[in-house]
Amino acid sequence: MRALRRGDVDTVALLVDKEAGKVDSKGRTALMVAIDLYGWQKGCEACISLLVPVEAGRADKQGVTALMRAMTRADDASVSLLLEKEAGLADKKGRTALMCAASSRAHSASLLIPYEAGLADNRGQTALMCAAGAENTACVQLLLEREGGRADAKGKTALMYAAGKGSVDCLSLLLSSEAGMTDRRGMTALMHAAKHGHADCVFALLDSEAGMIDADGKTALRHVLDAQQGLCVGLLVAKELQLVRENGKPICSPNAVLWLLRDIQGLLRSARAESSSDRSYSESSSDRSYSELSYTLLQRN
Repeated sequence: MRALRRGDVDTVALLVDKEAGKVDSKGRTALMVAIDLYGWQKGCEACISLLVPVEAGRADKQGVTALMRAMTRADDASVSLLLEKEAGLADKKGRTALMCAASSRAHSASLLIPYEAGLADNRGQTALMCAAGAENTACVQLLLEREGGRADAKGKTALMYAAGKGSVDCLSLLLSSEAGMTDRRGMTALMHAAKHGHADCVFALLDSEAGMIDADGKTALRHVLDAQQGLCVGLLVAKELQLVRENGKPICSPNAVLWLLRDIQGLLRSARAESSSDRSYSESSSDRSYSELSYTLLQRN
């Protein structure tokens, strides 16, 4: 390993038969160290070619393989050498090389799909979810057909991860296959987007998920107010009012109606408090929307 860190390819070649398989304090083999040094130390690529035949298939103390490292570092050459020997292996958290690629935007992710697509880690997360959470649109496109519609241990879908990160591009790809799904707390992708203040994602999800209530009786509007994400409030108030007008019947339980009215009322109180120094404050369009929505909802419940 010392020769490797110096980039001494000739010495590595002399020692490879005698010292192959030895590990450092982290459980890393010389092959893993070479991949970790890739791009920083000259000669690493030649050393990797020497070490793959004798050290491929091993993992460090955390279960991380050389292939996973190569994926994280976008080392396409090493990925090609290691693919047949290490594809399908998982670390102690259940993460595969494909999940590492999806999270790090590695270009070689497509090579792993035949071997690892459909696998999930210890938390039930798939590579598609990792890609959505990393805003990796290209990988989402590659994995959607094989992994779309699945949920992790908490019930979260790839669409929810994309919404939480504010990735409109990933969200638009996932919308048709995962819209309307809820996690174990009853939260939708719209609620996750609203909670984090991603107005573009909120707008994209309104037609599919507006009006839904989570396990605590909260609407997406309530999540906006709890998180103080003011940019999304107008979108949600307008959509809730539109739904009530179009449906001609209650869109939620009486208890949920009360929550909705409290949500909007709380928003108006905040608006009044912020403008208390302005004596010219008068009834705004938000006040009028609240009054109209209150009347309509209470009348129909």
